[in-house]
Amino acid sequence: MQNPSSTPQLVAGVDMRSLPIGPEEAFVLTRVDGRSPLSEIAASTGMTREHVSEILTRLAQLGAGVYGDVKPEPKAVPERSEVQGAKLNHPVIETVEESSPASSQPAAALYDPSELDEKVELELQRKRQILDTFYRLDSADYYELLGVERTAEKKAIKSAYYGVVSLFHPDKYFGKQLGSFKPKLERIFQTLTEAHDTLTRKATRQEYDSYLGSQARTRALDRMMADERQRVREVNEVERLIQQQARVLERASARPPSNEHKASEGSNRPARPSQPPGTNATVRHKRSSVPPGTSSSRPPSGGIQEIVADDVRRRYEDRLSQARGTQIDHYRRAAETALAANDPVAAANSLRIAAGLAPEDAELAAHFEQVQAQANATLAESYLEQAQYEQRNGHYAEAALSYEKAARGRPDSYELLERAAHCLIEGASNAPRALELAERAVELNGARVDLRVTLARAFLALGKRDDALSEIERALAIDSNDETALGWLQRLKRDG
Repeated sequence: MQNPSSTPQLVAGVDMRSLPIGPEEAFVLTRVDGRSPLSEIAASTGMTREHVSEILTRLAQLGAGVYGDVKPEPKAVPERSEVQGAKLNHPVIETVEESSPASSQPAAALYDPSELDEKVELELQRKRQILDTFYRLDSADYYELLGVERTAEKKAIKSAYYGVVSLFHPDKYFGKQLGSFKPKLERIFQTLTEAHDTLTRKATRQEYDSYLGSQARTRALDRMMADERQRVREVNEVERLIQQQARVLERASARPPSNEHKASEGSNRPARPSQPPGTNATVRHKRSSVPPGTSSSRPPSGGIQEIVADDVRRRYEDRLSQARGTQIDHYRRAAETALAANDPVAAANSLRIAAGLAPEDAELAAHFEQVQAQANATLAESYLEQAQYEQRNGHYAEAALSYEKAARGRPDSYELLERAAHCLIEGASNAPRALELAERAVELNGARVDLRVTLARAFLALGKRDDALSEIERALAIDSNDETALGWLQRLKRDG
């Protein structure tokens, strides 16, 4: 452990959100302000100095900061085999974006420490509390925000809510200069109240728990489907194992028989008559084995060496093929077991490795593609469940992302693309992306009035009134009595 008076420093220019760290490391990272020593950081986090020191050492090794005499670990350069191996597979579902509320890496507390320097009427410790909580809103669930267990009873939830909300109620800071902390406090208060209202009612809590379960499934499945580097490492490891097994098999086949084997073999062999003294039995045997008129001259020594080398190479290749076949069969069986357990994601991962080991096997490749489609559909179903919950509760940005991820598993689903665009428009976020998604939906099915209306709204969100009006007219050409399209037509003409 470093000296308790050691003061860690942050490294400028490092994208903290890209670091492979967990919640504890992220929490400690927020306490690194360049002024607080190890002892103060440990006291403010409630962790032991030893544990905080280990975390700071890990952060320094990742290049996030400077701590004592710890130097950052050099960044590994991927080997050529890894880069080539990465071309083996292309899963449809991508990993969860770090900005997503379903991110496996929490956004909690990964903020710029300079935010603490803003001149407002708040104590430093209160600033930290506000920033820590604000930057956790998109990654922590309601139970975590209130600081209660998932099994907590209603009374405990209410008590926790009143305890924590007293710190963030905007009225508590009435008349104070809060700067950028004011909207943060308002959003924290709103989210905490939403958490209380959701968890203290039986029906909404059951629905929320179901949502959390769906969210956990998609996170786990996403990691399995999209960890490309892990798959490359596994394929490389299997290749190494295959070569190792081939060498073992070759050595076993080339090993001379043991003395015991020779003795037992000799005991069953009939005794040969003894040779007269001075007789060269080997010479006599060779002479008698050469037919009359046949040359007994041997081939050049170089030819013998080539024959032996070819034979050794051929035997090794046979052993290599045998070991490869064993590994392919292993992953085939693993896939069959996973499919029997209704786990197409695990089956797809096993078949992906098997197909990588046998790229010439068209039947295996086709089976992998089939199971991959099943895995994508499984993920899409989980994302759809998430999206519907998020939309119902007004979390439009999150719902748009979930709908879009579901659409990746169902590439021909214009409904999911339209829903993603609709939520972006309702949430007034990323209008260009909403337009792109709406246009893709119309390309898939231009005869749907609702798709045309959503496309018109996307144009309108970008200030393109004429394009919006054209789309509404196309929608009414499909169905002149559609009430939604007629309503938007009247609105566009009135506002125009």
